[in-house]
Amino acid sequence: MSVSTPKAASAPAEKHSSIRNSRAHDLLLGTLPLLFAANLFLWSVFFPEARRGHADFRQLYIAGYMVRTGQSHQLYDHGVQHRLEDELVSREKLSLPFNHLSFEALLFVPLSLLPYRWAYTASILVNLALLLISYRLLSPYLVNLRQKWRWFPLCLFLAFLPGQIALMQGQDSILLLLILAAAYVLLSKERDLAAGVVAGLGLFKFQLALPFAAIYLLRRQWKFCAGFAGSASVAASVSTALVGVEQMSHYVRSLGSMSVGLTSSADQFRYGIFPGHMANVRGLIYGIAAGHWPNEYLQVVTLALSAIVFGLVVLSLRKEVRLPAIIVAVLVSYHVLTHDLSVLLIPLALTLERATSNDLGARKLLMWSAVALYLAPLCLLLAPRHFYLVALPAGLFLAALLRQEERNRSQQTAAG
Repeated sequence: MSVSTPKAASAPAEKHSSIRNSRAHDLLLGTLPLLFAANLFLWSVFFPEARRGHADFRQLYIAGYMVRTGQSHQLYDHGVQHRLEDELVSREKLSLPFNHLSFEALLFVPLSLLPYRWAYTASILVNLALLLISYRLLSPYLVNLRQKWRWFPLCLFLAFLPGQIALMQGQDSILLLLILAAAYVLLSKERDLAAGVVAGLGLFKFQLALPFAAIYLLRRQWKFCAGFAGSASVAASVSTALVGVEQMSHYVRSLGSMSVGLTSSADQFRYGIFPGHMANVRGLIYGIAAGHWPNEYLQVVTLALSAIVFGLVVLSLRKEVRLPAIIVAVLVSYHVLTHDLSVLLIPLALTLERATSNDLGARKLLMWSAVALYLAPLCLLLAPRHFYLVALPAGLFLAALLRQEERNRSQQTAAG
């Protein structure tokens, strides 16, 4: 049974002149120069270091190299990874382990043909192209924002701090943004099966893809789920064939070490994973209670609160599933870093498109909560140790979105 948004509701938005007088949009437009300046500052500091090997791209580069040179059966061997990173990138005390499903490494085989410095620069260009394609896919749905200023929606995509961090790090979060943007467009056209197939390709970040798909499963959108299961099965099969069953087993065990096994600061530093820096439920719990509660308590509370948030969202959803599913996937994901927040561009841009200045009540709260979340990642510059606080505006934005959906449903019922 499909409960997809009707075509009339999912078509590109009609123009509303009231957006021209929106104070929230004016504020966001006025802060764009500040955001571009902050990004330029970060690039000036980070880019030289990244070209010398101090970027997340090193792990993806080495993964592509290992597949190309017939070493895929050792892809999750941290010792081998460390040795190759030292030889081909730069010598470091610690390695960045490749912790994604191995099918993704195939994407980096072409880049591994280049020396690291040139490969890193090429990754920036590729990711920038993916970001622009994501914008182009959603552009027909951003009519009102272009009324405010022709380049406003494009600037929103280019200035968003998590997206720029993904570019700097050479990360794959922008690829996931593109995948979810394509899935959104397909769902808008009621092509649920194709949307599920596309979304399943995002399994390289399963910690985000699986909660996203689970929303559709519990909402009994079977066509989407069938498509997702099909492409996800192919991705898992290719990964197993690429590295072998033994390495896949090792991969699963290593995920435990990098998640529930992070019992000390030394463990966090060894894997480069710091839960208190995550803008999700886990990060919020760790940011507030780490050092006060035992690790076991932190794990239990994190899982329980994540389950509660997820359950409340599922019970609250009606017709509009696409945007809340992205936000809740970020909030309940066990592992989400700054660059992973790039996917929030989809609900943020589309919400700012729909929210106009003549709307009061829930829609006004929704509009301002979207602005707050868009600006919240600046916390990375102002208070980096407290980045977990970004989970609060994310939660407020999700609550406002659900409230607006309920308000819309009540109005439709009254009109009917």
